[in-house]
Amino acid sequence: MKDNQHEQLFTELTAEFEAPAFNELDDEFAATIGGGANIEFYDTNDFQQLLGSFDFGGKSELINNDKISSIIVRGGFWRLYEDVDYEGYAQTYGPGSYVLNSQLNNEVSSFIQVG
Repeated sequence: MKDNQHEQLFTELTAEFEAPAFNELDDEFAATIGGGANIEFYDTNDFQQLLGSFDFGGKSELINNDKISSIIVRGGFWRLYEDVDYEGYAQTYGPGSYVLNSQLNNEVSSFIQVG
């Protein structure tokens, strides 16, 4: 198709649905559907100092033990544990950005994807 035919088709689709036919994806959502790590760990509450990113669970040897302050979950549901071997206090997180609560802040020693 020529460019003007694409523009006409786009205009017709937009008018038919009374909304844009295509929407821009924000970076976080695009990463979720486009691949990349499912969880990212940060040393600070402002998501500036990346410690590591993973597509699978792990123990303290894969991350800086007791250093995680915030996380971004891009896909799935993840359970973070206070102790190694998936024991102790745990909290489950779904997609989103989180500053960890006082029981997990700088205390995470293992983690696993649970959904």
